[in-house]
Amino acid sequence: MNPSLATPRDREEFFRAARAEASDQLLQELIQTVADKCFAKCITKPGSSLTGGESACLAKCMDRFLEARTLVVKALETQQ
Repeated sequence: MNPSLATPRDREEFFRAARAEASDQLLQELIQTVADKCFAKCITKPGSSLTGGESACLAKCMDRFLEARTLVVKALETQQ
């Protein structure tokens, strides 16, 4: 699409789709990061199932990671 020939509606739709794609990509990266870090921290002996301790550790690790991310995002938003 040639930007000079696009209507305002076309440009709006293009940027909406681009934002949605970027958001999806960031979510996938966040999930992968949490999975990698929490797995390394909580799973000492991989097996066919999680122990109760491993399950609790993973839940707490993910909660802390997401809480920290939320705090950072809020802090950045207030600075802008």
